[in-house]
Amino acid sequence: MKVNEAFVIPEDTGDVTYKVILEKFKVFDGTAEIPGTFEWGSMKDRVNFVSTDILPPNKELKVQVEVSFKKMINGVFQPIKVDGKVATEYEERLFTTGGAPNHIPLNNIKYSYPVVDQKYFLEEEYPKGYIQLKRGQDYLFEDASWETSIKVNEEGAFNAKATAFNYDTNKNEVYYELPDIKQEKKYNFSIVSSLKQAPSGNTGSNSRTNTISDGGNDIQIKENQADVLSKAEGSIDRLSYSFNTSKYKTFTAKMNAINTQSYNFGVLYSDVIYLTNTISSQEAFDLTELQGVTYSDNKPIIIAQSKLNDEYYTIDIYPYLYKDYPLNGSYTINNRDTDELGVIPAKAIPLNAYYMTSIENDINQSWTKGNFPFKYNMPLLYKQDWVDLNNQIINAYINGNTGVESIAKRFFNSNYLFMRYGNYEILMKYNLPGDKKSTEYTYKYKNNNKFR
Repeated sequence: MKVNEAFVIPEDTGDVTYKVILEKFKVFDGTAEIPGTFEWGSMKDRVNFVSTDILPPNKELKVQVEVSFKKMINGVFQPIKVDGKVATEYEERLFTTGGAPNHIPLNNIKYSYPVVDQKYFLEEEYPKGYIQLKRGQDYLFEDASWETSIKVNEEGAFNAKATAFNYDTNKNEVYYELPDIKQEKKYNFSIVSSLKQAPSGNTGSNSRTNTISDGGNDIQIKENQADVLSKAEGSIDRLSYSFNTSKYKTFTAKMNAINTQSYNFGVLYSDVIYLTNTISSQEAFDLTELQGVTYSDNKPIIIAQSKLNDEYYTIDIYPYLYKDYPLNGSYTINNRDTDELGVIPAKAIPLNAYYMTSIENDINQSWTKGNFPFKYNMPLLYKQDWVDLNNQIINAYINGNTGVESIAKRFFNSNYLFMRYGNYEILMKYNLPGDKKSTEYTYKYKNNNKFR
């Protein structure tokens, strides 16, 4: 049956509409309820309970599920009652979990800092490292016989830098103080758990018998289990990955080191251009910064948008298109999704496709160091919005809508103007994964074309 959705059952008196309501779906460890979320199947007849933390291993848990029923009577759903009480179905089951990972799988990382395989880590942007887990793994760090620490080791060196390990069980977040590291080096990061004392000589095995009920027949399965402490004779790597450090310690230092060699433009239409810059730099940008990767929560670290402080925007564009938006109280932009770039398309600062292809394939390093990755493409969006709104309003006026006469005359007496000569600024934000911190930097383009 579909749950929480109406369905129809033919009866002798005609079709009757019902609903099955999920009243309870809870999992307990003893008397403590395990927090989690529901994942429904597309047909709404199946639901998974996804615990916030990975369930504790090899432990008996309890699950309780209860549903009630509603019937549509005179257009209103009313609970079905039996003997004056709301009719419900209730089920309770005991089950024993199996083993859980003795490490943090990479696919359980929502985001990390440093980001897994990051190419240009900026040491001084934030004093702490952190890892946000999708699902908590509290059990890894609750055994008092193990001690966990963080190690950061320069590749090829044997002097690993150790730092204290911290784990927030409420946020499912690992965090630690970043040790002092060098620039332009590759580092290996690891979370290591070590036994506080060596295991006793008993490395034998014991057995556990599980009883499974299947159609009234009890099936007993005997498992041989190694003694808990014999699983490791010293330490376990809970998580390991590598990253590379930048030539620079901060985003501001990296941007200040970029020198503009020439201010360029590209022609899109006779009255529309975009701006690009040829630069001199010692270091490019990587996918983590520009596009986002799996371990940055698929979000880019660097976001760029126009500062909207140039005369072209404030004098030639804003008063006509965006000042009184929606125009005449009802005319809105139809040819694009305004949620993507904004009604005022400040985010129309796209990445250069050739630049992205080059860093994805790790080629053309000298070209990526010599060209800025973002293009200033605001004029194209201005022109598209101008044509879109102009066509809507002029067509309405021609079709006899006298209510648009004033704004129609404004468009009749105006033309879309070519980009003004001068400077155009964008605001670049360096956002750490999880929005821990944001650093802002103003970058400049210039239109050297004096044609209007």
